[in-house]
Amino acid sequence: MKATTRKRLNGILIAMAIAMMGIHQASADLLVGSGDNPHSVLRYDENTGVFLGTLVPGGSGGLAFTTGLAFGPDGNLYVGLGGGNGVNRYDATTGAFIDAFASDPSLLNIRGIAFGPDGNLYVAGTTSDNIVRFNGSSGALIDTVITAGDGLDEPIGLEFGSDGNLYVASRGNNRILRFDGTVIDV
Repeated sequence: MKATTRKRLNGILIAMAIAMMGIHQASADLLVGSGDNPHSVLRYDENTGVFLGTLVPGGSGGLAFTTGLAFGPDGNLYVGLGGGNGVNRYDATTGAFIDAFASDPSLLNIRGIAFGPDGNLYVAGTTSDNIVRFNGSSGALIDTVITAGDGLDEPIGLEFGSDGNLYVASRGNNRILRFDGTVIDV
């Protein structure tokens, strides 16, 4: 990466976006939450690493601090709002703001988001030490699925594995925790 295009990167890379143009699309973009102020979502070529531009500019839909990226079952891009308690939805191709998809006051300091095999959105809050589940279609709060009592201490990232289990990076106790995906499934 050239010094002129290098950005201070923040957050966890959650996914590579295959363009939604067709089933045989050969190229893909790598999307990364930028730590530059204002925070934004940057696009890089998956194969070359060349910076392709900003997909979601800082401030779009109130975006101030990107802390998690995930592609939903609908093909849209979801971005965790690190300084807040919500997740915004953006068009994955154009970066246009669609809506403030989900939020809950019990989520403080979001640090990771992931869609589960059940199609629902799971969101980690570091200050609140919990993982909250939202309906993947409507954004309605379903429940809190994991709390500090489950060994969670400052969750900073989460991902569902190919085994269906939920893996959570727990910064406060330096652990990767595994939760049975069948137990938290609705």
